[in-house]
Amino acid sequence: MYHENLNWCLKVYTFLGVHPRKKGIFRTIHYVFNVSCPFVITSLTLIMLHLNRPFNIEYLGEASTALTTFPHAIMKLTTLFLQQSKIIDLLERTRSQFWTVDDDNVEIKRAKRIGKVLKNAYFYSVAFFMFTTILKTILTHDLAYRCYQPKWIPKTLLIIYQDYTCCVILFTLMSFDIMFQTLLFQTQLQFKMLNKKYKHLFDYENLGPTALKSMLKECVDHQSFLIDFVNRIKDTFSLSLLLFVGNIIVSLCMSVYIILSDNSKLNLKIEAVVHTIAGLNEIGLCYSIPAQMFMDEAAEIRNSIYFSNWYQRPRLAKEIIPLLIREQKPLTITAGGFVMIDLQMFLVACKTILSYSMFLNTITQLQ
Repeated sequence: MYHENLNWCLKVYTFLGVHPRKKGIFRTIHYVFNVSCPFVITSLTLIMLHLNRPFNIEYLGEASTALTTFPHAIMKLTTLFLQQSKIIDLLERTRSQFWTVDDDNVEIKRAKRIGKVLKNAYFYSVAFFMFTTILKTILTHDLAYRCYQPKWIPKTLLIIYQDYTCCVILFTLMSFDIMFQTLLFQTQLQFKMLNKKYKHLFDYENLGPTALKSMLKECVDHQSFLIDFVNRIKDTFSLSLLLFVGNIIVSLCMSVYIILSDNSKLNLKIEAVVHTIAGLNEIGLCYSIPAQMFMDEAAEIRNSIYFSNWYQRPRLAKEIIPLLIREQKPLTITAGGFVMIDLQMFLVACKTILSYSMFLNTITQLQ
């Protein structure tokens, strides 16, 4: 049985046409249709900008969502479609090779509670963004995203098409991000249980050398499995993570610029605020915080090994010392192999977003 969050993600993948277990021509057509929706709206937005040159702050603000969020969704949806075999392999490993979580342990309960809070905070922020976007089209009978409207397409039909596109992109982002977040949290819990086993490994005085070696081997084998599991996560999502980091920074730069600009209309500023909150929640709650918590737990392994009283069993010293040496290399989550995903990255991203948006605002005021 998969984690409940992963089961939810798989149900959404069925709607998106990227369920890793379902194959066939219908699934491919379903994916192509869904991925073409944001592509079409982005193309219509570019046509609008071309026909309305020179464009003002209003056009720039409303176009920024289509030109950043939509490619962001296309990239993640394509990753889910192309990496289906790797994704199902990761999911199967969580079901078949992860240790059973001890729900009675206080630390485990606390970690699970934190994970649930972060997941719900992100989910409801994106759901609110989707709700307000669709509600705007219902109340105003206007397009959710300003774009070029061909004369042969009825406005009502284009509104419905945009609302469907909004659902596709936001369900794509939610399911992808929650899956990644859940994989990191599950891995963190595995390292937490492994830390506990290492820390108390030599507390059993009645255990003979054979039984102790067997327990040590179980811990070492599981640690090797977890290291390989993390490497598989990076191999599956590394490129999409790199594109995501660049995309979200550009997107939020434009949103904060609109908020700071004196020329922006109130409705644009409100939409930019909602978009900024959802974007910061995404990068912080689904990536930086879970990755930091996982890396901190993985780094604690060397302390658990060292303070496990292993030196009281001199015969096992030759088994422990290589483990301590191996733990000198930290286990990290990176985007593209060089951008580390952690809290420092989140703070640097926030600083970059604020700096460039203020720079753009200053340039605009000087013109």
